[in-house]
Amino acid sequence: MNRSNVLRDEARGALDAIPIADIAPATDADTDKVARLLAELAAADDVRRGFERAYANRDYMAIDIVHAWLELAHRTGAEPTSRAVAQEVGVSKSSVANVLARFRGYLEEGA
Repeated sequence: MNRSNVLRDEARGALDAIPIADIAPATDADTDKVARLLAELAAADDVRRGFERAYANRDYMAIDIVHAWLELAHRTGAEPTSRAVAQEVGVSKSSVANVLARFRGYLEEGA
């Protein structure tokens, strides 16, 4: 552990460790939540690497379109249509479809 972290913990009054016997066992619902969170984190990491590969290939259109797709999905809570993404970015639906297929390749490079 880094010495500065130890000093910060001491200054904060670090919490005492909880004995394992005092921790309630995880239920299936708890483990499902953790599994979902881990899957989302892994997926986010894959997308981040996809963006890095697109950037390395100077594929700025892929970065713009995938970013718009993710933003629309976040705002609406649903998978956006190619038409919605195309309107958001100012390109054609076929450009969106082609770029998403190309970005899939960036994702598969690391698999």
